Amino acid sequence: MIKNISFQQIPVRDQHRALVFYAGKLGFKRHTDAPWKPGVRWAMLRDSEGDLILLESMKAG
Repeated sequence: MIKNISFQQIPVRDQHRALVFYAGKLGFKRHTDAPWKPGVRWAMLRDSEGDLILLESMKAG
């Protein structure tokens, strides 16, 4: 049985929708939401078990 997740990175297609879902539906709290590099934003959520990072998948072309 998993007792603790300290860090998990999840690639998503729509970062905003993922933030709404994980924060609104699952109860994660926003820890960091800031620009990372041009056109990319770093979003980290946190709960009592650890951190979750949502990275928007890069689009081809």
